[in-house]
Amino acid sequence: MNIIVCFKVVPDLDMLSYSDWVVDNHYKIDTSFVKNMINPYDESALELILKFKDLVQNEKIALALTALTIGDSRSNRVLKNLFALKYDKAVRVDCEADIRFNVPFITEIIARYLENNEKQQIIVLGSQSGEGDNGRTPFLLAERLGIPCVSGVVNIEPTGEEDYLKITSDTEDVIMEQVLRTPLILAVGNVQNSYMRVPTLKEKMASKDKEVETIYLEDLGIEKASIEAENDLELVDLYYEKEERVCHFITGHSAADKAQVLFKKYLKEKLNL
Repeated sequence: MNIIVCFKVVPDLDMLSYSDWVVDNHYKIDTSFVKNMINPYDESALELILKFKDLVQNEKIALALTALTIGDSRSNRVLKNLFALKYDKAVRVDCEADIRFNVPFITEIIARYLENNEKQQIIVLGSQSGEGDNGRTPFLLAERLGIPCVSGVVNIEPTGEEDYLKITSDTEDVIMEQVLRTPLILAVGNVQNSYMRVPTLKEKMASKDKEVETIYLEDLGIEKASIEAENDLELVDLYYEKEERVCHFITGHSAADKAQVLFKKYLKEKLNL
């Protein structure tokens, strides 16, 4: 069974202060000085497939895991790390253009890769990214490829039959379990306790000679001039939404006096006492 996980490496925007939020003429912000991270929903997707691999070890189902990302060479470190976690193939589509909000173009890149390479029974993506935050990519990809898409996926289990999976999804406060036949596109949602495992030094050393496969847009038959032509959105502004919290100072002669004020003014009514 071939499984591909599409993920995105994004800057950790929480590390930006208000003064760092300077938007240039191209609606971009300098994030070169902050660390990069795997988009949280994509991290859940990558780990979910590793857990699925653990489950099928006793089912005699052979898995071939591929990780795919679109971006510059800064993504290679993450891809090398995935080799250590037993992903069989790590692929980067080289693209330095600003495609944060260009969902049709991102979808086309993924679709072209899937059409030009070995058939994948399961295609896994995070529900949305921390930058574009659109939540459209899995559904546009499903429409483009003509493959069913399940949203809000939080768990994947084997059924004993290679072509069928038990999928648990959590959408709109409804938890649904379905047994579905592949091929499938899975949009991973809010998975609890889904931080990606950390490879050991031994695992890193064992995979150090594996190379990331780099693919260029020309290899997929895509011209750079078509990047903006594919976009169905126009970015008109980008700004920092400053969150301000209301603060009340509690005064009193002692800690006991302050506790009494806290209880009577703020807690008593809420606790229905």
